[in-house]
Amino acid sequence: AIDKARPEVIIDVELLEVNRTKLQEYGLQIASPAGSSAATGLNGTVSVTSDAAGAITLQTLRNLTQSDILFAGLPSLYYRLLKTDSHTRTLANPQLRTTDGISSQARFGEQVPVPVTTFTPFATGGTAQQPITSFNYQNVGVNIDITPRTHHDDDVSLTLKIAVTNISGTGFGGLPTFGNREINTIIRLRDGETNMLAGLIRDDERQSLAGVPGLSDIPLVGRMFAHSQKSTDQTDIILTLTPHIIRVLDLTEADLRPFRVGRDSLAPIMELPLPIEPPKPPELPKAEENPLAPKKPGGPR
Repeated sequence: AIDKARPEVIIDVELLEVNRTKLQEYGLQIASPAGSSAATGLNGTVSVTSDAAGAITLQTLRNLTQSDILFAGLPSLYYRLLKTDSHTRTLANPQLRTTDGISSQARFGEQVPVPVTTFTPFATGGTAQQPITSFNYQNVGVNIDITPRTHHDDDVSLTLKIAVTNISGTGFGGLPTFGNREINTIIRLRDGETNMLAGLIRDDERQSLAGVPGLSDIPLVGRMFAHSQKSTDQTDIILTLTPHIIRVLDLTEADLRPFRVGRDSLAPIMELPLPIEPPKPPELPKAEENPLAPKKPGGPR
């Protein structure tokens, strides 16, 4: 059936980015000696009020929420515990139409130029001293390569290559360095079945420390007079794939019929039986008898 048109498949691709940016604050923080100071908590903004002597007033206790814990023995100090979480967004939702066995590509992101320097000689046979700089463009973002293969039972095999790249920093000479997360796999789905791929996670952590000069540097005890802030940027890429067969291979009964193979000398050994009967030779019409013709000897009298 190599003379038949190949099947076609539409693949619904949905790309989600789960951006869990977490911010955690914990530790003792010094309040102002007088007046009020504001702190953001789980239930909004907390106002910590103290008098001129630095004592905590009843108004302070009234404004406390779940994000603050007061220590009565340590005036003008309060414990901050803060945690936030962000949301999920859809990066892309395309439909890829491709032919059986033909690769389809999708690129989501941008291209970053990377300089590449080569050296060429000034003349033929000379020393390579003349630098020539060219640029190669590196895809940064989500790169998807899909090759479908259809089956006769309405199944579709998808050969997947998913790469998530990002600029992770700068290296020698100020050139960018790239982080890469890549998956290569083959999955088999029914027509209309959805498959989800996840786990391409990247973590970026930042941490800062603030406290009372001198006291926060004391081993073991210094944590009581310090305030630590930790921020974690966590990104997870979730990919869903749903194949739909829109055109199948048009095979007839004649296309599935066995056929003869081999040379004439090997035909009795290698030929396959044909499912159809060999054609019968045509029947010749019988000659009419002439009553005047002489009869053959030995015939009926």
